[in-house]
Amino acid sequence: MELADPCTYEGAYLVRPGEPTSPALPERGGHSLQVSLLGVTADGGADLEATSGERTTPIETAHVGDTIAAGEWTLSVTSVCADQVEFDLID
Repeated sequence: MELADPCTYEGAYLVRPGEPTSPALPERGGHSLQVSLLGVTADGGADLEATSGERTTPIETAHVGDTIAAGEWTLSVTSVCADQVEFDLID
């Protein structure tokens, strides 16, 4: 059984190494969230980290279809490519 390509180029938000999330995620309770792409794994996963204020938290390797809880935001990974990750804001 062949796995689907995780690079779909679909998602409302885009993150690339060294660049801010585009577009910026909406503020929640006066706080903002920045998602950073650290790298992509051989199995199509994304190594990410979340920064809100002065606090940076690593995110467990995420794959297409995974849901990520980061503070007051919930994200759904929709695409993992060699140089970018896309996701949707679901809450």
